[in-house]
Amino acid sequence: MGNDFIFPKWTNRIPKFLITLGVLGFVGVVSAFYFLAAPDFIESGYEPAQPNPFSHKVHAGNLGLDCRYCHSNVERSSVAGVPATETCMNCHRFVRWDTPTIRQVTGQWSANVPFQWTRVHRLPDFAYFSHQPHVRAGLECAACHGDVASMDRMRVVAPMSMGWCLNCHRNLDKQKVTKQFTSTVSWESPRAVGHKVIWSGTRTQLNPPKVDCSGCHR
Repeated sequence: MGNDFIFPKWTNRIPKFLITLGVLGFVGVVSAFYFLAAPDFIESGYEPAQPNPFSHKVHAGNLGLDCRYCHSNVERSSVAGVPATETCMNCHRFVRWDTPTIRQVTGQWSANVPFQWTRVHRLPDFAYFSHQPHVRAGLECAACHGDVASMDRMRVVAPMSMGWCLNCHRNLDKQKVTKQFTSTVSWESPRAVGHKVIWSGTRTQLNPPKVDCSGCHR
């Protein structure tokens, strides 16, 4: 009998080759995303320039201004908010109004043109985060944002990855949380008790934070 095969026998190896190539490609893409696109790889240390050289070190550090004066939504909203030019002018229409930096602020204010601040901290759109419950629970701003009072230019300190957040949610015990953040950010908050993480009430007064997917992915 003659050869009835349409394709040569070596083509039988093609499906196995394609399956192997697909598996290796999938593993490669996942690995590349994990190592190159994870927040703790690309975001820690991010320190963009701003349209006005505002110094947190001067305002929050030297002058001791409360964070909530400029970030007025932090206790009642998911976002902390950035200050409007009018907020700056509340002080600078009377204080150091004649410096080059403040003249820039005054010019924007007179022209009714808001500053386009460059956002520093940004979570993915698929992750939901609200400042309100964290601030009301007594978590210090520095636990996530680092020693802002020593920064001339705001930068990202913590990775803010999913695992980093879950480590805190799973360890409400004060000592464990304090130990974790002390190893992440080496500074002492002047308002802290022991270290820089303070709970405003006892553990029984706090709503247990969610650790399931629906807590952050809504």
